[in-house]
Amino acid sequence: MKQISLRKIINIAMEAVASFGNKESVTRCYRQTYNRLIQYFSARNRTIFSVQLADDFVKECKQQLEKGICSICRFKYTRRAVQLLKDYYYTGNIVWKPYSFAKKRIAPTNPVFVKLQEDYIGYLVELGWKRNSIESADNHSRQFLVFIEAKERRSIAEIEPIDVSEFFPQLIGRYQATSMGTVASTLRSFITYIGKTGITQAEPLLRAIPTRCARKRSIIPTITKEEGEAILSAQQADESCSQRNRAIILLALRTGLRSVDVINLKFSDIDWRNDIISIVQQKTGQPLVLPLVPEVGNAIAAYIMQERPESDLPYIFLRSRAPYKQLTSNTSCWWVSANAMKSACVRQEKGDRKGLHVLRHSLATNLLAEGVAVSVIASILGHSNKESTNIYLSADEVHLKECALGLSGIEVTREELL
Repeated sequence: MKQISLRKIINIAMEAVASFGNKESVTRCYRQTYNRLIQYFSARNRTIFSVQLADDFVKECKQQLEKGICSICRFKYTRRAVQLLKDYYYTGNIVWKPYSFAKKRIAPTNPVFVKLQEDYIGYLVELGWKRNSIESADNHSRQFLVFIEAKERRSIAEIEPIDVSEFFPQLIGRYQATSMGTVASTLRSFITYIGKTGITQAEPLLRAIPTRCARKRSIIPTITKEEGEAILSAQQADESCSQRNRAIILLALRTGLRSVDVINLKFSDIDWRNDIISIVQQKTGQPLVLPLVPEVGNAIAAYIMQERPESDLPYIFLRSRAPYKQLTSNTSCWWVSANAMKSACVRQEKGDRKGLHVLRHSLATNLLAEGVAVSVIASILGHSNKESTNIYLSADEVHLKECALGLSGIEVTREELL
C-alpha cells in the first residue's frame, strides 16, 4: 500500500469506530489512544504511518502494563486501536470483528504431516464429533506431529513405537497427570486413523500408548444454597449489574445449563405459554426440556424488554457493546459468574473455580441433599450417561456423614496404633 499520513488513517479509523454504533465512552477511549499514538510518532519526527512504529507503541504500552504504570483496559484499547489501523493499511478496509491476540499455535511444517493432520480433522467432522472433542484432537495430534518432526522423522512410515512412548514424558509440566488420559485417547484415535489410510501399521504404535493414566477423583466445587441467594441479593443491590447478567446467573442457578447452552439459547427455545425451555445440548447433541420457573422467566423477559440491544439475531443474550452480536465464548459467561461471586464475597480464595459450571454442580448437590433421585438429577442436567451424575455424590455431605461407620467394636491398643 502507498504511504498514508498518520492523521489521515486515524481519521478513517475513527469514522469506522463511530459507524459501528459504539457508546460515546468507547469512542472516547479510541480517540484518547490515537492522541497518544500521534504524540508517540511526533516525538520521533514521524508523520507517515508505520506498522513497525505502531507495533513498538503497543510493545511500550505492554511494558508499562507489566510495570503497573498503565491499566489492562488501556493496553487492550491500544492493541485493538493499532490493529484497526493495520487492517486499513493492508486491506484498505475496516470491518468490526473480534480479534485473537493469542500466541500462534504450534504446527508441523512438513507438508505431508500438515496434509495428514487436516485430513484427520476432516475425518472427525464426518464422524460427527463435537466441536470441543475436535479441538482437543486437533491440538494433541498437532503436538504429536511437531514432536515427530523434532525427532527428524520425515514420513509417517518412519515413526517407531519408541517415538510414541517418548511423546508422553515430555508433556509433563504442560499437562496435569489427570489430563494424560485425554491425550492418550486422542493419540489412539489419530494413530488408528493413520492405520486406516494404509500409510503404516497402527498396531505396534498403538501398543506404545500408555493404557493406564491417572484418573481424577476430586470433590467437585460447589456453593451452598445460602451463597447462591447471597449472589442474587448482591446483584440486585448493585445498580451497575446489568439485567443480562442477572438473567444469566438465575438461569444457571435454577436450571444448571452449561455455559455453551446459555450463550446459544434462542427465542425459539422458550415456550412462554407453557413455561418450558427446550434445547438441543451443544455438548451431547441430545434434546433437553426444562421448566421455566417464573423467577427465571421474569428475569429473561426484563432483559429482553428493557436492555437487550435491537437485533434480528435469534440468540437471547448479546454483547452489551457494539457490535451487538451473540456472546461468542464460554469466557463471557465465566466473567459474568466470577463478577457475581466477587460482589457477594463467594469463592474468593486463591484457586477457587468461579465459572457457571460451579452453579451447575451446586444445583445437582442441592437436589441430592433434598433427596432427589440421581436418575432424576441426571435428566435435569441432560447427562447422556447417567453414571456421570454419580460424581455429585462426593459433595453430598449430609448423606456421606450418614454412611460413616463408627469405631465401636474395633478395639486396638496404643502400641498397635503406633
